[in-house]
Amino acid sequence: MRLNRWFSLLLLAWTVLGHARINSPPIRSPGGDLVTACGQASFNAIERDPTGFIEEQVPFNAACEPTLCRGMLFSDQPTENIQVVTPGQSMEMSIDCTIPHGGPANVSLVDTTTDGAGTIIGSFLKTFDDFCPKPGPAPLDQTSLQFTLPSAAEIGTRCENPGDCVVQLFWATPDLAQNYYYCVDVSFGADTSTGLPATGRLEAAPATSGAARRFGFLWF
Repeated sequence: MRLNRWFSLLLLAWTVLGHARINSPPIRSPGGDLVTACGQASFNAIERDPTGFIEEQVPFNAACEPTLCRGMLFSDQPTENIQVVTPGQSMEMSIDCTIPHGGPANVSLVDTTTDGAGTIIGSFLKTFDDFCPKPGPAPLDQTSLQFTLPSAAEIGTRCENPGDCVVQLFWATPDLAQNYYYCVDVSFGADTSTGLPATGRLEAAPATSGAARRFGFLWF
């Protein structure tokens, strides 16, 4: 009985503490449209642990695309979370590795208007062989993750409309059979709040398929 109690507490701590928390900029969050697309189980899992992995969201509805932003949809996001940016600008993610367990990771600019999993614009903006490694503190270039967005020639007319593109951090942990997706909505169009051209916060190459941006570690 005592062993079961400690095991339950361990599972609770795992859920509460999360894995990698994006402090800024704001990432996508769940809402009513997620429930419709992916199901109540997905919504509950993300609400319970915003830093969690997609394997804990099962079962999925047929309309769900968990490998793009954990299935979370732009229609559920507050407009103030959209990052208005310009090509070739620097962007930074502030990250806490709350439960470090390593594994490869990458950051990419993804066109969400193509196939279900989206399409990378250019090449990876950042890659890590071992993200949030254990033991010891995470490297500074992972907790203060900096990269550059693609050039105007690479982006073309894509990403002008809010909701069309996201910056996605993907993290795979093969040892634990877990996959993590964190998305920041970005727009390269005019700043709709001012009517002025975008002056950004956030450089990298031709589109590659959604399948190419992952490492192939998917377990269901």
